[in-house]
Amino acid sequence: MRRYLLGLVLILFSLCAKAQIIYWDNTKDFLDVGKNVQILEDKEGIYSINEVASKELSHKFISSKKSIINFGYTESIHWLKFTLQNITTDSLLLEIAHASLPIADIYYKNKEGDFSSIKGGYRIPMNEKNIIHHYQIFPLHKGNSEFYIRVLSNSHPLPLRIWKHKSYNVRTYSQRLIYGFYFGFMLFVIITNIFFFFSLRNRIYLFYAFVVMIYICYASMVMDGFILYLFPKLDMMFWYVTIPTIGVAVQTAYCLTFLEAKKYVRKVNKVVKYVIGYFIMYLLLRPFIPFTLVLALNTVHALMSFFIMGYVGVRVGKKGNRMGYYYAIAYGIYFTLVVIEAIYIQTGTPPYFLGLSHVAFATLIEAFILSYLLSKRSEWERADSEREKLLAQEALFKTVQENERIVTEQNVILEEKVAKRTQSLNEANKELGFAIATKDKFFSIIAHDLKSPFNSLLGMSDLLVNGYDNYTEDDKKKYLKVISTGLVNTHDLLDNLLLWSQSQRGSIAFIPEKICLSDLLKETLSYLKQHSESKDITLTNNIKNGTYVNGDRNMLMTILRNILTNSIKFTSKGGKVHVDLIEDPDDDKADFLTVAICDNGIGISHDRQDKLFKLSTNVSTNGTNNESGTGLGLIICKEFVERHGGKIWVESEPGKGSSFCLTIPKN
Repeated sequence: MRRYLLGLVLILFSLCAKAQIIYWDNTKDFLDVGKNVQILEDKEGIYSINEVASKELSHKFISSKKSIINFGYTESIHWLKFTLQNITTDSLLLEIAHASLPIADIYYKNKEGDFSSIKGGYRIPMNEKNIIHHYQIFPLHKGNSEFYIRVLSNSHPLPLRIWKHKSYNVRTYSQRLIYGFYFGFMLFVIITNIFFFFSLRNRIYLFYAFVVMIYICYASMVMDGFILYLFPKLDMMFWYVTIPTIGVAVQTAYCLTFLEAKKYVRKVNKVVKYVIGYFIMYLLLRPFIPFTLVLALNTVHALMSFFIMGYVGVRVGKKGNRMGYYYAIAYGIYFTLVVIEAIYIQTGTPPYFLGLSHVAFATLIEAFILSYLLSKRSEWERADSEREKLLAQEALFKTVQENERIVTEQNVILEEKVAKRTQSLNEANKELGFAIATKDKFFSIIAHDLKSPFNSLLGMSDLLVNGYDNYTEDDKKKYLKVISTGLVNTHDLLDNLLLWSQSQRGSIAFIPEKICLSDLLKETLSYLKQHSESKDITLTNNIKNGTYVNGDRNMLMTILRNILTNSIKFTSKGGKVHVDLIEDPDDDKADFLTVAICDNGIGISHDRQDKLFKLSTNVSTNGTNNESGTGLGLIICKEFVERHGGKIWVESEPGKGSSFCLTIPKN
């Protein structure tokens, strides 16, 4: 019983291991045979055709269940086995529709019963192949034959199809026309954008031309492989892993540039630049990374690139750049076709359109859409530029109007200022002329007042010189006293002139300090004692000890000396002069003290009181003993008092005496 069961299992296993027979009946132009083959993995790549065809390995083949065979990321050799029964007179071809297979050899038995082979794969130059084609094409002889295919696919899908020879020739011709159209259109896009670059001097066109060149490389080197018609000995596997590595970095960088991400989404732009830097670093390190890992990473990077470009497009669109949404949609279409390509690899549907892979067709559509977007961007930029120019012109027009208004207002203001300045200059000229005339008049008075005492001095001195011996001692003393008085008066006049001159030039330093007013007044009265005694005039200081003011010592002494001198001058013999502090109930709160210098002299008429402190109207008046004077002392007093921030005024009645009042700051 056990032997019977064991024999039955061996028979069933043998039937399963036997390749399925493919029947060709001339009813179709081609036949997909992916599901009709059996597969054996040769991990070490050590099996020969004889070993594979032996009974020991024959039972290790497993049936394929896919229309398009895909072994995933692997470096193993795989053997495919199928049996073809061609009972027609048709000449048949086997097509493995992939150009980047490193190894694709077919084995079959010849008439002598030995295995013969036909070499394929991109390592065999295309012009040395049995049938010149970028795909792997092998002739299949008639009758009932078993075929073995030794293939190294890496990650490439293996679409297996048997063609009628004549039909395949027609298909190949049309396919090459499609490739030519594809290449011509993409080349036209590149040349056009290079032309725009040199015409408009905008680097975005040159950048886009480079992107389109990457698209061509995707289609011609990675997916469809028709680059072999131009470069038959090209190392397809090198470019198969290199082009995607370059492409993700270029496409992502172009996305940032085209959408002006730095302007609209600065933070996102910065992060994506780091990702681009990672892509570039990966490109440099790729030769040191295991091949199967490179294939997997290329897929991951492609997905990252699609996501990043879509995300940047949406973010930029939300920030106001409407081109962002269109860009995201364009790469959404691209990604959709890539997904369709992945579905085709697994299921064999949907079929390629016009002989182009779905990815190649995606690059064609993408090139067309991006070209359109680039032209729209230029159109929108021109429209924006025109709008900005219009807005700038309107702003300029408003600015010109505003400037004209400002200029008009400024002209009016300037004219008013000029008129005021002219009026001020005219008034200043009048005042200057008046001041000059006043000073001339004043100097003539000064000259007269100086001349008179000098005439008196000259006369008296001449009398003494010529008749000295003829005069008694009393006469001599009398004349000398007159000379002395004249000299004192002249000295005082010259001293006042010097002070006034210094005041006019601003060369008198104002040095305020805390001063005891009573002590300063005592010092001044002591200076004038001889002058007052000569007229028997009593000088009284009613300022309390400990009364302090804040002022310039020399100026205050000059003020007191001049006013007291005037009081003595215009007070008759035996008269009285006293200095008082005018009390005020609010003295503790006041900032100034009021000092009054009073006499019982001849007084001053009301019409002359207003002229005392003015240089233009000041008229010199002789004293009670015919003492000469210029009135310059009071003018100096007024200037010095005002320098302290105070005021000076006179209260007088003719025949009743005068009171000169002034305010001096406490602090």
